[in-house]
Amino acid sequence: MAKKIKNMLKNNMILCVLILAAIGLTTVVFAADVKIKEGTITIGAYTLPATDGSDGQMLVTNGSGTVSWQTYSSGVPTGAVMGFAMETVPSGWLACEGQAVSRTTYADLFATISDDYGNGDGSTTFNLPDYRGYFLRGWDNTAGNDPDAASRTDRGDGTTGDNIGTKQQDELKRHSHTSYVWNSNQGTAVGGVRRGDGETQHGRTTSSTGGNEARPKNIYVMYCIRY
Repeated sequence: MAKKIKNMLKNNMILCVLILAAIGLTTVVFAADVKIKEGTITIGAYTLPATDGSDGQMLVTNGSGTVSWQTYSSGVPTGAVMGFAMETVPSGWLACEGQAVSRTTYADLFATISDDYGNGDGSTTFNLPDYRGYFLRGWDNTAGNDPDAASRTDRGDGTTGDNIGTKQQDELKRHSHTSYVWNSNQGTAVGGVRRGDGETQHGRTTSSTGGNEARPKNIYVMYCIRY
């Protein structure tokens, strides 16, 4: 690289362009005040690292003149949840199955979600959320779109109500059905059901229909959390 820059200067090029690979490509244009010393290359106020980085690392600037080798993190923040269309947990992720994991090994994740979903053994582990078999719903956050937000149940640390991670069981919206049963000796209608002169009340119960839960069409994915 140093040889290339020297050749550029010899050819009286006014600008040097350095492309830094840092979570995408950032093009930085420098004036031609390039200083080359053994082991270092200084371009204006920027000094490139004197040694090579590790496999897979990229040059990253902090915006204040410091350029260093950093491990590529994919840009997905710790604590993000995604659904995956395979049964193998990808690298950098953990399956959301409510399991207890190490507070040390997954320190960044613990700093992000703490013991919100359970405190593990109370000292060395913490629990992940368990999303198996659940549909995820956007946090109401006082919007009023979830009329039962206040009655949502414990997420794992005792927190209930209108908070991230709380739960609801399946339920049908409140509704009613009106049924009329006619007697051969019609009398006065009471509550939508006619009663005969002998005060004999007639009622009908519909037969059971449906399955084991109320649900929309759905497809399984595996929810994982970024650590």
